[in-house]
Amino acid sequence: MRRRALLRALGAPMIASVYARVGAAQPASGMAVIGRLHQAPAGDSTVRASFDAFGAGMRQLGHVEGRTHRIEARFAEGDVARLPVLAADLVRAKVDLIVASGTASVRAAMGATQSIPIVMAMSGGDPVGAGLIASLARPGGNVTGITGQTDELPIKQLELLREI
Repeated sequence: MRRRALLRALGAPMIASVYARVGAAQPASGMAVIGRLHQAPAGDSTVRASFDAFGAGMRQLGHVEGRTHRIEARFAEGDVARLPVLAADLVRAKVDLIVASGTASVRAAMGATQSIPIVMAMSGGDPVGAGLIASLARPGGNVTGITGQTDELPIKQLELLREI
């Protein structure tokens, strides 16, 4: 469980930074609309922690929900089959960005749009092996984000260690 908490803590600022760039690109009269797509129920402790970490990261960057951005969240309540419908609903809501938690959510978002940026927030899994992105260095398409586990990660870590 500590590993997940660490990944959330490290990933939240990166995700918040992506959100902030989308928000900064909005006209002064409007605010960024951020879509969040989750397979888990809204009351899930991991989901709550994710929302809390995101809010804290955004506040550190000077962004306040309701003033600089608003969040449209959709929860599949554990039913993966609902994800494509929920992703399409976010697209209809004209969100500026979709944050998809987990492989199934990312796939659903990818099926719903090829133009809205999708930030994958994955605590595990291999996005390259799952066919979500072309590579970690160049994801391609409209998908970017973070992952906690991949076959390419140890190689990149060794490269960084060598540079240090």
